[in-house]
Amino acid sequence: MSSALPEKPAGQDTVVHGTVRAAPDDAQRLRAEIEQTRENLSATVDQLAAKMDVKSRAQAEAAQLTDRIKAAGAQFQRDAPNYARRAVAQGTKTAREQVVPLSVAASVLVLGSLIIWQRRRR
Repeated sequence: MSSALPEKPAGQDTVVHGTVRAAPDDAQRLRAEIEQTRENLSATVDQLAAKMDVKSRAQAEAAQLTDRIKAAGAQFQRDAPNYARRAVAQGTKTAREQVVPLSVAASVLVLGSLIIWQRRRR
């Protein structure tokens, strides 16, 4: 890679703002800084280009959402039988605890049905 900085022979000093510095070291340091700046700029441009690529970002987001939905579906399939068992157990428990009110309700329904049936027969 060629540099815009001129190469100086080894041992030549340069005066910058009243300070004496060794030219080869400064040139090497500046070249390294320039190279680092170019790398940073390249990374920044790549990041900006990635942000501007809406289609790719949307596809990546859709893929992530699809994966999350598939994982949730698999989790539901694993948990559904246990959930159903718990619901049945809870319903059975509630029915046992509410035997009297359920019996009264059933009796009222049977008597009401009989009364309606008798009236329609006449």
